[in-house]
Amino acid sequence: MTYPGGVESVHFTSGDNSDNSDNSELIGVLYPAVGDGARPTAVLLHGIPGSEKNVDIAYRLREMGWHSLLFSFRGTWGSGGDYDITTQPDDTLAAINYLIDSPAAWQVDPTRIALVGYSLGSRAALIAAHRDSRVGAVVSLSGIADFDELMFSQEALTSTLPFLHNATVAKINQQWMRLGGEENSIAIVGKLTQPTLIVHGTEDEIVPYWMGTALHEASGKRAEFCSIEGADHTFTQQRKQLVETVTNWLEMWAKSLSSP
Repeated sequence: MTYPGGVESVHFTSGDNSDNSDNSELIGVLYPAVGDGARPTAVLLHGIPGSEKNVDIAYRLREMGWHSLLFSFRGTWGSGGDYDITTQPDDTLAAINYLIDSPAAWQVDPTRIALVGYSLGSRAALIAAHRDSRVGAVVSLSGIADFDELMFSQEALTSTLPFLHNATVAKINQQWMRLGGEENSIAIVGKLTQPTLIVHGTEDEIVPYWMGTALHEASGKRAEFCSIEGADHTFTQQRKQLVETVTNWLEMWAKSLSSP
């Protein structure tokens, strides 16, 4: 029977403590494609607090025959646990485990799994890809290159707190200070072996445009770089261009793996 596609609510556990002391139940939405057989699959990773989910990318991918998973990091938007930026790569890998191990009727091609990280979610995508070769491709949207060079204002962080469980400005700042060093995005991107796409708007008011070019430079220019002229942090007026850029690039990558 052909799988009907649609939209499904999903949940899975992140954490591997046998006593469940640090395990969190994460929730998400799966956009499975219509049809049979294992499909290429994208995992979309949100920023802070996660207002922009990039659902339009998920819908376009579904139309192209992809599955897409959009989940909420621990401590955000109904997912269990306390908000913790440092554990977001772990949550990302838990999402991949769920997709591969799920007994659901939809099937995932384990050789064609891509991560699409937006804003702060870009770091989770890059680090997860570096840690786990099951990640086949990476897309960074409005990503932060160097956490030693950017800090959100107290006012901006305060505005995110209603969406984050057990978070304070002080706690977020403490976590932020741990995002540099060996697992700073600018230090990781050059170590990736996966195909990588970096997309940044020239008028990004949250993460400066130079962060996108710095990430590209740090990749040794191995990553592809797409500059979207006039785009702000959420690509408000350029959503069509963003969606087409990301989905067309992912489709070309997926087809390159299935070609004889």
